[in-house]
Amino acid sequence: MKTLLAGLVALAFARAPSAAEPAAAPPRALEAKLRGNYLEARTCDVWVGACFANSETSEQGRQATLVWQFTEGAWKGVELAGLSAALIVTAKSTLGDPYHSPLPVRDVLLVDERASDAQKLALRDFVALQTGEIGGNVIEEIATPITLKVDCCDREGCAKFAAGEIAKIETRCLHAEDKVCGHEETYYPPLVSLADKHAVYTVEHAVKGTLLDLAWIDRDSRSAFLGKFELESPAAPRTVHPDEVKAR
Repeated sequence: MKTLLAGLVALAFARAPSAAEPAAAPPRALEAKLRGNYLEARTCDVWVGACFANSETSEQGRQATLVWQFTEGAWKGVELAGLSAALIVTAKSTLGDPYHSPLPVRDVLLVDERASDAQKLALRDFVALQTGEIGGNVIEEIATPITLKVDCCDREGCAKFAAGEIAKIETRCLHAEDKVCGHEETYYPPLVSLADKHAVYTVEHAVKGTLLDLAWIDRDSRSAFLGKFELESPAAPRTVHPDEVKAR
């Protein structure tokens, strides 16, 4: 009996945590963030003096191409890292003009051809929520290869975007010699909310081959933005299998 009691005591001490050893920390929850790079090109100057901007209002800037490149994270529980999407917009009036509505608009959504059906659904939902009214009339969706390079120079102003044969954008940094009137500023902000942004120079912005029945090539203008987005990802929708529903 003494031998049995001694064994039980020894086993209890062996299983008790040592005071010198801290308890293991609980697993850290995954950060619910969606991050990536953003490129936007318009068909009017966005970094410009007010007198020049006013001369273009209602005449230029009715078209835009918005590009998202997802570097990490998920949207409503669907992983998007490594994918891209773009929205081509054509409007009635100058996009971003605070005094005149650009509506109605017509949009073409470009989704990464590598995306699964679930990822395409998530991309549609993400773009719709980010763009609101200006992305509210998608007349065509095209799955296509999409590439975006944003590390083309040290000053973070150079980018190259291509979506198959449909759209392309190339930008460079703004230089002092790009000033015309000497008091240029970011007259039009980006069309979406961003964590970081700066205006850049458009070398070329081209779109063709969509149901918009409109093609354009805009070159050598101060009409683009480069930036980064960082968003809280909404929770994945909770679903219940019919067999799990219990009647009360």
